[in-house]
Amino acid sequence: MYRLEIRDDEGRSTVVPLERLARDEEITIGRKEGNSIRLTERNVSRQHAKLARRDGKVFVEDSSRYGIKINGQRVSGPTALANGDILLIGDYQLAFEIDDADQLTTRETADPTGGDATALVNLDKIAAIAAINAMGVNSGAFTAAAFALVGPAIQAVVASPGEGSPSDPDLDEYLGIYRSAWGEQAVVLWEDSLATMGLPTSNPMEALSQLVRGDGDTFHRERSDGALGESLIFERNAAGEIVSFSQHGNQSQKVE
Repeated sequence: MYRLEIRDDEGRSTVVPLERLARDEEITIGRKEGNSIRLTERNVSRQHAKLARRDGKVFVEDSSRYGIKINGQRVSGPTALANGDILLIGDYQLAFEIDDADQLTTRETADPTGGDATALVNLDKIAAIAAINAMGVNSGAFTAAAFALVGPAIQAVVASPGEGSPSDPDLDEYLGIYRSAWGEQAVVLWEDSLATMGLPTSNPMEALSQLVRGDGDTFHRERSDGALGESLIFERNAAGEIVSFSQHGNQSQKVE
């Protein structure tokens, strides 16, 4: 049997059996009443996605204006799901599981909001743990966000050891925290290039903006449709070190 473990941005999780797929019935996901699975946050479309089984495989299809990501990658058109794939729909993370007695089990986990939640645990997965020295902090949200960032990459390396490629060392000098009058941004490595992330953020995956390198120290933001957006130009001091960048005419100083 197929299942979805649905986790919201507060760390609460719910396991939903997908029995209709076993009967080759379609499952709809969206904010509107009447969907098979209803997700109520505003960044979920009324009819956001649908799941269907064809030729023994389960496919997800985007029917929204917000889009869907699978393991951090935006998809278009019907896409086959594999066991353990993480779907991002709005602020929700949906882990797709294929029920296998040798791999899957269920356990009761403490809900940081005070209730109880049943979580589906895949024994060959990576665990994300957050240790926080503060009161009233939702640790579940931190662990979910951490897994969404690094879990798929670790799983890919484990599944295909030796097939990955190291990041471009020339990009390292751009990494860091940059501060302007508008706030802080982190410049991080992401896939084969750089990305910016506004700080603070409770959803790092959604906060990432992919950059595509242009000439010299110039990068361009990649829009969701693949087109190039505004430029982000890094600037150097007399010693040749990266000290700031400008975007939309605003300058951000490197502070870390």
